[in-house]
Amino acid sequence: MTQLTVGTAIEKATELLIAAGMDSAKAAISAHAIVASDRWGIGSHGLMRLPFYLDRLKAGGINPKAELKKVTDMPGLVIFDGEDGLGHWQIQHAAQLAAERAKVNGIAAVGVGRSSHCGAFWAVYPAARPWAYLPGSHGPRPPVPIDVLRWPRPPPQTGSARVRRRP
Repeated sequence: MTQLTVGTAIEKATELLIAAGMDSAKAAISAHAIVASDRWGIGSHGLMRLPFYLDRLKAGGINPKAELKKVTDMPGLVIFDGEDGLGHWQIQHAAQLAAERAKVNGIAAVGVGRSSHCGAFWAVYPAARPWAYLPGSHGPRPPVPIDVLRWPRPPPQTGSARVRRRP
């Protein structure tokens, strides 16, 4: 049986993202984050998502040529328009900028609007940083087997010990 190494997985994912139209540097950052998710045991945000990203890139749901455009730029606050790009590279850029600004200003917030799924990059980047980090992204909910997340969750049962109703 052929084994897939982490390096080979990153290379192949990068090649596929480039073939779907992404810039090579952004594709490499995104591929690294995707593969890292599997390596850290967060398979729900790893290579199983790659076909979804590729389909959305090809269909135009994710913009392969997206750039981060500054909408707001103040010392402790930066807001970007992500132009519907893949969120992995966007959140990395935002996190790096937030770290730089926080060093200078003591605090910083960086947001990216009109982005897509950023995978589990939130679990990766801040590990060695001595600052608070609250990442997020928005976009279409990637398809996940309903059994995995129990989503959408059923409404709470009336009379349940976990639901209290006010009189």
